[in-house]
Amino acid sequence: MLSKFRTSGKSGSRNIGLWIVLGAAIVGLGGFSLVGVASSLASQNVADVGGEKVSRDAFMRSLTNSVNQMSARFNTQLTIEQARAFGLDRQVLGQLVTQAALDKQGAELEFSVGDEAVREALLVRPEFQGPTGGFDRFTYDQELQRSDLTPREYEQRIRKDVTRTLLEAGISGGVDMPDIMATTLLKHFGEKRSYSFVVIPRDRIGELPVPSDDELTAFFEQHPDDYTAPETRKVTYIALRPDDVKDIIEISDEDLQAEYDANIARFDTPERRVVDRIVFSKLEDATDAKAKIDAGDTTFNEIGEARGLSFSDMEVGEVRLGDLPAADAELVFGAESAGVVGPVETDLGPALYRLNAILAPVKTSFEDAKAELHDELADRRAGDTIGAEIDPVQDLLASGATLEEVADETAMILGTIDVNALIGTGLAADTNFRAEALAAAIGEERDLIDLSNGGIAALRIDEIQEPRLQTYDEVADQVASDWEVVAEQTALKAEADRLMEQLAYGRRFTAVMKTEELEVATGGPVRRGDTPQNLPASAIETVFEMDAGDVRVIEDQYDTLMISLDEVVPFNPEDAEDAARLEALQGQLSNTAARDIFFGFTQAVQNEAGVSINQNLIDETLSFYQ
Repeated sequence: MLSKFRTSGKSGSRNIGLWIVLGAAIVGLGGFSLVGVASSLASQNVADVGGEKVSRDAFMRSLTNSVNQMSARFNTQLTIEQARAFGLDRQVLGQLVTQAALDKQGAELEFSVGDEAVREALLVRPEFQGPTGGFDRFTYDQELQRSDLTPREYEQRIRKDVTRTLLEAGISGGVDMPDIMATTLLKHFGEKRSYSFVVIPRDRIGELPVPSDDELTAFFEQHPDDYTAPETRKVTYIALRPDDVKDIIEISDEDLQAEYDANIARFDTPERRVVDRIVFSKLEDATDAKAKIDAGDTTFNEIGEARGLSFSDMEVGEVRLGDLPAADAELVFGAESAGVVGPVETDLGPALYRLNAILAPVKTSFEDAKAELHDELADRRAGDTIGAEIDPVQDLLASGATLEEVADETAMILGTIDVNALIGTGLAADTNFRAEALAAAIGEERDLIDLSNGGIAALRIDEIQEPRLQTYDEVADQVASDWEVVAEQTALKAEADRLMEQLAYGRRFTAVMKTEELEVATGGPVRRGDTPQNLPASAIETVFEMDAGDVRVIEDQYDTLMISLDEVVPFNPEDAEDAARLEALQGQLSNTAARDIFFGFTQAVQNEAGVSINQNLIDETLSFYQ
């Protein structure tokens, strides 16, 4: 709320959710349209690896490509400020320094590729493929003109790329970790276990005794930590939350009708169809593929896989009639049921469509939508009302007004609350409010803050009470409740111990439980690290501590269980599933080792050659786009 109003003159595209997604997903890719850097500076170098230069031009070109890729991935244009905040500029620079280290090593070894290898690499570059396939000279010339490069300069760049690829393959290629490593790991993590268990029901222990006052007092004295109140902060606050103003907001039927009309596409959804598409270079290929699908000789997916397409490459998704060109729409929406249709000439070439589902039109009447629209409009107007209070409240606080005075002169609501390590209710449960309350000093009146639910607040700490042991009278009800829980757990454990004694005579687990009329459940097979749905999460550790035939009693916060380990299935590399797991793990271990070797090699080259970074030049370059 506050950031929204404080940056009202800036772009509204700074979406908090986007920042969270980018922070979790960023893996070194991204993009930003970077143009207009003074050409007189382009020849300067941002890094030097033992004489192998990384030019400003190369840095900007790589950063541009990376930011554009990430912008496309998240369907929004990143700013250079966002890219730098996530370290994208440093990642790109690190990649270029590694490339320079490889170039230096290749030069010292006099290792390079010939003209024929450069020609072959150039001819297959995807960005230079024409609409009908094959190398397109016109596209190539345009790229040279756009990059301001001669053919020799561009081909020299390709020569370095291919040489680095071969050098990297020589460094880390063919790294295979010993089979014994993957096998040993899977013998531990791939072992599977099956079990049977019973939950001791509450009705097995009858009525609990009623504790005397002396017993409760003794219980209280034996557990002082449970009844020690944590440090508590006495807080005076002013706050304005959506719920404080929503009830007084008047919304007429005319307002709701206007909102409904403005969002009619949301409430009147036409027929949609869920489709996939494969584009071919020749109509004959598309026709032949359709004939094979109709004959049952192949499938749509197999056709796509043969052309090197992934599921995401083929997926178009949910479309409406107007989303497709006329010919495509006539074909897709003319089909009466799911299946493969086509071919049809599209802007991309001849194509087959697979119709996966037909979604009927959905119309929500105004009357049915009124409640939803009322809540949305009330939320929006509540936000506007709260937003209108921000500047007056901030001005008063800045002038030295107390919270009480601010509450008198504005719509802010004055109140008091206790905040401690225990998550309370209302404001005491609000993440932002708690953080502010726990950070403030006594008597310090803090700035206005955003609340997690969209409101605003300011607070003052009036007193900090140190941890203290509460009196018995203060916690008598809690003591009685705790005593009952412990008594119940003790009784259930005693019942489980009684059943365990019967097993001591060699009787089978299921036989004893049947005699006792207890229902036996089964689970597994499970592996270490699994979280079985029918057991407490901690029980899986016990399952893997047991030997086949063992029975254990497990107590958790809610239940007392008896569990029997029925079967241990060791990892078997001859089993098809285990063999696949072994192959996958061997590949992962080998790839990890190869990456480590490559990283160690390039670091050694950099350490030996020496790396210098011109950070001032980088900052100067990127400052054009802040």
